[in-house]
Amino acid sequence: PFAEVLSGIVNLSLHAVSDDELYLSAYEPFKEPEERRPYLVRFDGKDWQELETKARDGLMAVTSDGHGTLWLAGGRALYRWQTGELGRVELPPVRFAGPDLRVHIHAVHYLAGELWVEGRYQVRFPDQRGSHWASVLMSSRTPEVPLYCDAREAADAALYAAAP
Repeated sequence: PFAEVLSGIVNLSLHAVSDDELYLSAYEPFKEPEERRPYLVRFDGKDWQELETKARDGLMAVTSDGHGTLWLAGGRALYRWQTGELGRVELPPVRFAGPDLRVHIHAVHYLAGELWVEGRYQVRFPDQRGSHWASVLMSSRTPEVPLYCDAREAADAALYAAAP
């Protein structure tokens, strides 16, 4: 619905708050980030309504807390949409990275009272040409002990908790 603002191939994110409340976001992956249009619609059980967020990014993912707040992954930022107002959410800096690091926010989930945000960023190694993508996972959850990921280990052993 209302997709005439989008052209070409689109990626979708669908979030169901309940049987009669759905949110759908979409973005155009083959356009430059500054050319992507924000697209968010709501289904109320009968009809779709277009929601005007005034975001400046294509919206890659949508989730909600079930109490009226939407969280939107906008590629270049994480947004909170509440009572029709959009606000940018400041995320913590990525450890071991410079201040000019740009994290690409591509997924957001709200599970059991916790907000989880997935992103990626480019890293360059001095002895290699080009760059590589690294991943970052952020949460509103406060861990009981610090968690670390060791890229030198196999995936099933890479994540570990540091003993207090």
